[in-house]
Amino acid sequence: MPKSIPSELKKCIADHRLWLESHGEQGHRAVLNGFDLSDLDLQGVKLEDAQLRGADLSRIQLRAADLTGADLVDCCLENAGLQWANLAGANMAMCNTTDARFYQCDFSGAKLVQVDLPTANHDDNSA
Repeated sequence: MPKSIPSELKKCIADHRLWLESHGEQGHRAVLNGFDLSDLDLQGVKLEDAQLRGADLSRIQLRAADLTGADLVDCCLENAGLQWANLAGANMAMCNTTDARFYQCDFSGAKLVQVDLPTANHDDNSA
């Protein structure tokens, strides 16, 4: 069962959206390096260019999320649901993708150094 989203994270996501929409003039870039975001339901979230280095994203639901250009270096994406996510240009170096679901993701231009996508689950299995 997904955890409820903490109010601080909701504010961070809202500030990030404002930062994106204002081209950096307002709001703040999401910096969630090392945060525990496991078990959250963030389907459809817009975290383009967010910093998530070393974050625990295990069992997170990020279906249809926009993570274009996000820094995901050394994240734990174990059992994560990323179906239809946009990961174009994301840096996913050294991510743990064990049993992650990447059905129809956009990986164009993504940095996939030391990432084992062939063993990841690429089909449309349920969360």
